Amino acid sequence: AFKRWEQARSRNKLSHADLLATCLAALEWQEKLPEWQDANGKYIPGIEPWLNQDKFLADPPLALATKPNRPPEYRAERPRPGGGQ
Repeated sequence: AFKRWEQARSRNKLSHADLLATCLAALEWQEKLPEWQDANGKYIPGIEPWLNQDKFLADPPLALATKPNRPPEYRAERPRPGGGQ
């Protein structure tokens, strides 16, 4: 998992502290998703795919939204991985 952590940090140009804060903010709302709660959490993604697929950069659905997960400087200056907006 540490290898995936380092890859995610490097790929997204985040410090360890920023990646940790971003991941914790994502987990705060993602743990409330129905798919994470169904079947006693059977469908919670593993840490390696979660990091590898940049799931920590997802913005919460409007029903769960309190604030975006990406740091403001990330959103303003860098395109999303894969070329999306």
